[in-house]
This record gives sequence, structure tokens and C-alpha cells, in this order.
Amino acid sequence: MQLKVLQCPDPVFLYSNDDYYAAEDFDYQLPHYYDTTCRDLATRHPMKGYRAMYNNCLSDWLNFDVHTPMIMERERFKTTFESMDGQTPIKTTYGQGLTGYYLTDVKIRGIHTRAEIEYKTRGRPFFSTHDSAVNQDLVSFLQNLYPYASPCEGN
Repeated sequence: MQLKVLQCPDPVFLYSNDDYYAAEDFDYQLPHYYDTTCRDLATRHPMKGYRAMYNNCLSDWLNFDVHTPMIMERERFKTTFESMDGQTPIKTTYGQGLTGYYLTDVKIRGIHTRAEIEYKTRGRPFFSTHDSAVNQDLVSFLQNLYPYASPCEGN
């Protein structure tokens, strides 16, 4: 995934996991309200491998690894990526000391109608999905929201 990011032609871009979607236009003025630290996840993440990785971060670092869409600058990301030792999560390492992090405030879980999805995501800059949410109504909603493929999309 990181190698794909380095190929993105845009100097500033949104980096997120594959189940996050921008529901409306956004910029750097979105609120910063993510407060989970590496210490939190090093002690309570359900998977041992992730607990070990988060334990490698400084304990007071905010953890932006998995569920935080983030605005990034390609050149700063490249510098962070090239300096990494592979033991800390890339978004968390990149994110220390920056502003402009964005966390989804709704997750679509389970089967919903298109009208329900539209209602849940209305007025929210981001949303995410769960595998249990995939149905034709969700696919239709996403196709309407994103009629054109991004030049940064991979196969």
C-alpha cells in the first residue's frame, strides 16, 4: 500500500484504509478529535502482533494506524517511509506533531437499505463500512458517490 501511495501524482492526498470513504468535500479545517494512544492499543488490541507493533511506538503518541483517514503530504510521507525501520506503523509515525487528522464518525455495519445509508452518512465528512454491510444497496450508494475511478486507485 505504501508503494502505491508513493506513486500517487498528487502532492497532498487522503490516506485511509480500504473501508473508509469521503462522503463530501473536505479540507484541512475538519476537526481533530482522535485521542487513542499507542499505549491504549499496546495493552488492549485483540491481536498479539498489533499489540507488539504499537508497543514499539512511544507510549504517548497518538495512534493513527488503522481507523484514521489522514491528509498527508507525499514528500513528507516519502521521507517518513524511507526512514522507517518496519517496527512502527507508518501513519502513526508520520502523524506525530501534525494537525489535520480526520476520523470517521459513523461505521456502517450490517445490511441497510440505500435510504438508511444515505441517512446515516448525511452531513458527515467520512464513513466506514464493515464486511457485514456489503449488499447491492451499499454498492449502488458507493457507485453514485464515486462515479469515476481515482487515478491513485490500485488493482
